[in-house]
Amino acid sequence: MLSRTAFRRRAAACRDRITLTSFMRRFTSFRAFACGPKIIIADEPTGNIDPELSYEIVELLKDINECGTTVIMVTHEHDLVKYFGGRIINLKDGTIVFDDFIEGGD
Repeated sequence: MLSRTAFRRRAAACRDRITLTSFMRRFTSFRAFACGPKIIIADEPTGNIDPELSYEIVELLKDINECGTTVIMVTHEHDLVKYFGGRIINLKDGTIVFDDFIEGGD
């Protein structure tokens, strides 16, 4: 479980190598977490950023989830889904075609 202080440290450690867009995504995630919401909806939080940073952002969202906040993430990045796992719901033309829990891993 990631404390708010640890969350701040992790974001600060990475800020020198991230773009403005990715910084704003991190800031938005932190701001949402700091307010103590029950749910966060992340619509393509890893879009248009490098793959390494994508994994870091999803790791932050996972840490937020482990603190008790429900996180709903929309993504087209199947590798991230396979790596992190969790409850996966796939939609096709507005219809649920898959709803199951998968284990994460490489």
